[in-house]
Amino acid sequence: MNIYFLAPFLLLIFLLIFFHKKIAKKLSLVDKPNSKTSYHKKVTPLTGGLFLFSFFFFLNLNEIYHLNNISAFGIQLLFFFTFVVNLIDDLYDLKAYLRILLLFVTTYILLTFFLDFSITKVYFSIIDSSLTFSNLQIIIIYTISIVIIQIVFNLTDGINCLLKIYSSILIIIVAQIELGLNDKNFLLLLTIILIGYLNYRNKLFLGSSGNSLLALYFALMIIEKNTENFQNFSFELVFLMFGFLVIDTLKLFLFRLYQGQNIFNKDLNHLHHKLYFKFGLNLSIIIYCVLGLLPFLLAYNGFINDQYAVLILLLNYLSIQLILK
Repeated sequence: MNIYFLAPFLLLIFLLIFFHKKIAKKLSLVDKPNSKTSYHKKVTPLTGGLFLFSFFFFLNLNEIYHLNNISAFGIQLLFFFTFVVNLIDDLYDLKAYLRILLLFVTTYILLTFFLDFSITKVYFSIIDSSLTFSNLQIIIIYTISIVIIQIVFNLTDGINCLLKIYSSILIIIVAQIELGLNDKNFLLLLTIILIGYLNYRNKLFLGSSGNSLLALYFALMIIEKNTENFQNFSFELVFLMFGFLVIDTLKLFLFRLYQGQNIFNKDLNHLHHKLYFKFGLNLSIIIYCVLGLLPFLLAYNGFINDQYAVLILLLNYLSIQLILK
């Protein structure tokens, strides 16, 4: 990152460390404890998104400065509107369907007008073949994917540090294949570690604005890798990246539908909550991240086929469920 963008970013992060609580209090940007939906006992600032938005804002300014193209500007707008919609959710607790609709519309519009997709194929390793889509179809697929990843990230951010550590491991796994961390990923990793430390100390939460920015980062990374070489980043690999998150979300949605409930009702029935209540914070994070990401690590490094990795992931999830019985 250019020093002209790095310096103000570091200054802003420094200021946020000392003033994020005052900002949260001024804006009422806080999470209030609820025994039915949270195990936390005190009011906590939802300011983690401010740290992440600061990073992505200056990172994208740097990209716009160096690349000087419309796509970089479009990505900046995508991060901005994603942050704004989810910040409004943190402030006013939007209805889930309204938030999803706003995210879908803004994402679709920005992808349509600012990004050009030269590759419109999705590779499935299980059939060793790819499906080709029209430009309109691939934009819709990418839009749905971006929104879904934001949903599962939002639903997984239920215990301290889990999503931060999970995301950090993902960044490291992908980076080690690319022969080391680049400046962008290194700075992002440091930002996540800072947020994770403050979160561990119960000083702040990511909030919808924070976990959605992380989700958007990974979604755009997947799109970029699919564009570079769609055969090296299969549909199964994408599923493995977020396997536990997707399976647990789908399981809860089906259970709530069966119970006649709103699928977006908040509760403490998520896998990470059950692990937390049985094993405590530290061990639950280790179990979740190791068993959830080991199949992706093995497949991404080429040690096993993507299909076998998916099978291992499913067995890991079922094994945890049996232990929790």
